[in-house]
Amino acid sequence: MSARKQIRGLHGLRTIALFGVLLFHMFPQAVPGGFFGVILFFVISGFLTAYSTDREEEIQVLPYYLKRLKRIYPALVIMLFVSVEAVALTDRYRLAKAWQETASILFGYNNYWQITQSADYFANLAANSAFTHLWYIAILIQFELIWPWLSNLTNRYTKKDL
Repeated sequence: MSARKQIRGLHGLRTIALFGVLLFHMFPQAVPGGFFGVILFFVISGFLTAYSTDREEEIQVLPYYLKRLKRIYPALVIMLFVSVEAVALTDRYRLAKAWQETASILFGYNNYWQITQSADYFANLAANSAFTHLWYIAILIQFELIWPWLSNLTNRYTKKDL
């Protein structure tokens, strides 16, 4: 969004979403609807992605993917490396599972991996994995993978009709 004027209201929405998620994790009984902050983050991410590409007649898929890859993966890879090293130093028993989960995160299918592991996010899985919360990144990656194709398809058929 650097080329365009920032939408100031989004900062407030992000703050509300962040506090909703944080309070839900700290006090789940006191803030039972705090998980709606995650939904708000999804809406903001989708809006910003659409907003940043709305003037493009056709999104060039490979440059789009490379741009998103550069935005998401450097911090993600560093965080995963540090986390896996911490697991290796503190709990070698969980190291094999940590590597499996790391692969699912890097390749964007952690949400499905957690399902196959019968993981229940709301049943204290966080005590078993440092990566439980990264299902969100998996869904974000999946969205980023389909967005240019979906946008190009809708642009192709809607702009002709207008």
